[in-house]
Parts: sequence; structure tokens; C-alpha cells
Amino acid sequence: MAIESTFFELREGHERLMEGLKALRTTVIEDKPLYGDVVLVDDLGNAVDDLLGWLEEGLATVRDAQAAVAHPSDLARAAGSLGKAHDRLLLLLRRFFGETIAYRRLNALAQFGAARGGEWQAWLEVVFAALRQCEESLLDMQDSFLRCWQDLTERLPATPCHPNEGEKDVAGQKRQARTDRAGPSSSGQARAQTTRSTSRA
Repeated sequence: MAIESTFFELREGHERLMEGLKALRTTVIEDKPLYGDVVLVDDLGNAVDDLLGWLEEGLATVRDAQAAVAHPSDLARAAGSLGKAHDRLLLLLRRFFGETIAYRRLNALAQFGAARGGEWQAWLEVVFAALRQCEESLLDMQDSFLRCWQDLTERLPATPCHPNEGEKDVAGQKRQARTDRAGPSSSGQARAQTTRSTSRA
């Protein structure tokens, strides 16, 4: 697959997740039952807002990376932008799996929905379905990032390595060390002896 297609898929994955998170936000904040303010629901809405903010940052850098691999390509710029976008993804993964869909939160929501019943229970089923969709999109994005890095590294020029030069440097340092331990050279010693003889004369 051409590198342009790989980066296009990565951008599409970000946009799918963006749509999923926006739909989740609408369900959590705007479509919740009208009666009763619940802290659990407010906390979930705030978490989704945070995810959307980080995703927007990641999408902007992915678009820059996609532009950088187009002809004429700038692979160094593409790598830099891809790295920034990957940092955003890692943050999203930690927050989504570690907090947004953490067991304690989902269990508390499930108990709340069962206790309230009616509209709240139906609303909660829609929320859980939207969370599952976002989870799938995040996992797909991980795969897309891997393919982008693979395609990019195949095209980046290899850094030249000259091990012999390093060996020469080490050998030179060893010779210098032996010279320092040995003291003055024989010619230097001869000059010193001549100087002493002249002085006695």
C-alpha cells in the first residue's frame, strides 16, 4: 500500500472516532432524561469533553503528517507530526481505558440505571453502545499508527554507521595512554643528558 493511502486511513480513523465521541457527548449531555441531575453523568460528560479536545489536537497533527507525505514529500516533517499525533493517541488510550470505561464507573452507571429504570435505563443502553463503538475506533487507530510507522521507516534514509572510525579513535587513545605512562621519549632523554653534561662543563 502506498504511504499516502496509509496516512489517509489514519486520518479517517481519527475522523471516525471524532464522530463517535461527538455522538457520545450528545447522548450523555443533551439526550439524558430531563429530570434529575446526577454527578456520575456530569463526570462522564466532562471526560468525553477532554477526549474530544485531545483528539482534535491529534487530528490536526495527523493532517499535517498526511500533507507531508504527499508529493513532494517531507519525511522528517511527517515523522515529527506523526510522533506528536501518537502522543495524543497514547493519552487518549490511557484516559479512555483507565478512566472513561473503567470498571468502577461502568458498574456505578449500571447500578444507577437499574435503580432509576425507565428512561434512564434506556438512555444508559445507548451510552454503553456508543462507548463500545469508540473503543473499537481507538483500537483500529492503534493498528493504523503501526502501519504508518512501518511505511515511514521503510522510506527514511538510513543513518550511516562507521564502526572503523570508532575503533581508530579507541586505538589512538590507547597509544596516547601508553605514551603518557612511559614518560619522556628516548630523544627527549638524550637532550636532557646533553644539557646536564654542558652545564657541568
